[in-house]
Amino acid sequence: MKTEFFLQMDGLASYDKFVLFMGASNMPWELDCAIVRRMEKRILISQPDAESRTLLFKKFLPPCLDIAKNVKMQINLNYEELTKATNGYSAADIELICKEAKMNCIRQAFEALENSK
Repeated sequence: MKTEFFLQMDGLASYDKFVLFMGASNMPWELDCAIVRRMEKRILISQPDAESRTLLFKKFLPPCLDIAKNVKMQINLNYEELTKATNGYSAADIELICKEAKMNCIRQAFEALENSK
């Protein structure tokens, strides 16, 4: 697969039309050196700062969630604590944490329903 990728990358210069190739990695240190050599420009996008992490948590876990038609769920979260606990986390990491938190709430709700029978 890597060989095919290299062949295609090396062949881009022979196309008549302009081709823009863009790649992204959250672990650039794991990339093959030959791949890195073929990338002329590199742009580092750093991990989100504290303010950005807070905004991400508020986006993915807002204080009020619409869980069904005419049903809202209030969430009482300490966004400051979440922000402090996630220093060095990527936006994707934070999104995954929030998805897992939502799933845990759903699991607990189902367990409560099962136990109430």
